[in-house]
Amino acid sequence: MGVAALAGLVGLVGCGQGEDRAPEPAVATAGQAAPPRDLGYAAAGMQKVARPKRSRVDPAQAAAIAAEPAEGEVSLVFVGDTMVGPAIRPFIEEHGATWPFAATAPLLQQADLAVGNLEGVLVASTDKPHPWSQRADPSFAQALVWAGLDVVSLGNNHFADHGDAGVLETKGHLDAAGIGHFGVGGDPQAARAPWRGEVRGLRVALLGGIADSILLDPDWLEDPDKIARRHRDLVRAYTHEGGEVEQGAWLHSPESLAEDVRKAREVADLVIVDLHWGVILWRPPWPDQVALAEAATAAGADLVIGHHAHIWQPVALTNGRPVVYGLGNYVMGFADKQTAEGLVARAIVSERTRQITRVELFPLDTSNTPKRVAFRNPLLAGPRARVVLEDLAAWSRACCGTEVELRADRAVLHVPARASLAP
Repeated sequence: MGVAALAGLVGLVGCGQGEDRAPEPAVATAGQAAPPRDLGYAAAGMQKVARPKRSRVDPAQAAAIAAEPAEGEVSLVFVGDTMVGPAIRPFIEEHGATWPFAATAPLLQQADLAVGNLEGVLVASTDKPHPWSQRADPSFAQALVWAGLDVVSLGNNHFADHGDAGVLETKGHLDAAGIGHFGVGGDPQAARAPWRGEVRGLRVALLGGIADSILLDPDWLEDPDKIARRHRDLVRAYTHEGGEVEQGAWLHSPESLAEDVRKAREVADLVIVDLHWGVILWRPPWPDQVALAEAATAAGADLVIGHHAHIWQPVALTNGRPVVYGLGNYVMGFADKQTAEGLVARAIVSERTRQITRVELFPLDTSNTPKRVAFRNPLLAGPRARVVLEDLAAWSRACCGTEVELRADRAVLHVPARASLAP
């Protein structure tokens, strides 16, 4: 989204409901920004409920969930930010590269399609060009295969951490491992091109890209100069337009995203938009997230999935189609109380109608406490799962006017049937 458009959206509220938009949604607006570590609760007028401390690792839980889809149902699983941070490496050295995936692997392995966000590069070099650079050894590609990931998005703010050579090396390792990828290309057309594949007879298209909000801060809601400066930084460092990279991502506007969705709709039964967007450690959807979700669903996207904030964000039904604003972390390899919870999303598709009937959201323990969780990132169960799910339901209701069904271990977003696949 261009900076002028983004600045004009600073006061926009709500998660986007088309004609059913909630009249007074509780999201951040100008003059209400809270400190980032608050995650946006004060700004949105939401009450943060204390979480029970205990969590357990039970691989059988994921295996049981993985076996649930019935005959005639296709399962698509989505996970958030994935990379090997320095704190996780001792555990990998001791237990092996599959250690961080073991607690959730059955859910991905048995899915008909599993998609994640690769938040960094796979390179042999151990150099750290920037303090925030994210990299993993090329052998990590095999761990992704073992975990069950079929496709990864590269369109984020870390794909260029080792320059164009790092992008090409990463793509080479993914190709060798048989993992699909999308979101970054050698020219704008390649960057915008979807991953396309057939999943149990369904033609699936995955569209990626980045949004202006990934370099922003909640305190800048009323500072268009800072927003403009960060927009220029984003264009320069990550897109072909900036002229500094040959391997670039596409910075989406609502217009460009709608155009790409319509093109994909012509050749796919399911069009899924998978974007890197939002503000780090900020729960309320940022204005450009709302605008992009509205544009994508109005153009015919069947599902919108987001990541980048390192925490989960609300879910919505926008133009009758599901939007998961933020999954949070999946496997990131650092321990932080603020990023202690993520989501695994499973979309269930009817083979008969070729439409998504529901999206199930499973809370994930990403606290990475060395003694208790030890970077295994299990699905939450019991009282802690209930508190997180109730929080997700409250945010989705307040922000987006969307109700979810709460079950013991998940929230379910039911998707209304459509008379036609046409947008």
